[in-house]
Amino acid sequence: KKKTLILDPLQVDRKVKRMAIQIYEDNYEEEEIILAGIADRGYQLAERLQKELEEISEIRIKLLKMIINKDEPLLSKNNSGLSHKELNEKVVILIDDVLNSGKTLIYAAKMFLKFPLKKMRTAVLVNRGHHRFPIKVDFSGMNLSTMMKENVSVEIKGDEWYVYLK
Repeated sequence: KKKTLILDPLQVDRKVKRMAIQIYEDNYEEEEIILAGIADRGYQLAERLQKELEEISEIRIKLLKMIINKDEPLLSKNNSGLSHKELNEKVVILIDDVLNSGKTLIYAAKMFLKFPLKKMRTAVLVNRGHHRFPIKVDFSGMNLSTMMKENVSVEIKGDEWYVYLK
């Protein structure tokens, strides 16, 4: 199946830098924020955003890896080990590489409902807009109109990220 390059590594870098600036602008008064990346590529994006945020701000960043069982999302768990106290009145940003139906992000968000967060935001590299769940994207690298049968994939080769439409 033919694949079309949507974003090359330089374009991905620019998108990530812009997302980090937007996250900082939304949270400039915070001492600490939590970047909750959905394994695997959402967590890798969270790591890149952490690096960018640390270059442009004094905000402390905590990284959280979330493992979502896509076949049985209710069995997923928050592998963070963060306690109720550590999440109390904190800003959490849920991060994934591509937002398609919203199912993964909504189940990830559900894991935080028992905590008294200050606010929760979402960040994705590519927002496809085929949402079946009531999830909105606060920070996105790009919005991409696609047909349902098309697939968007993020491929990582070393330090270089590529976004393809298949």
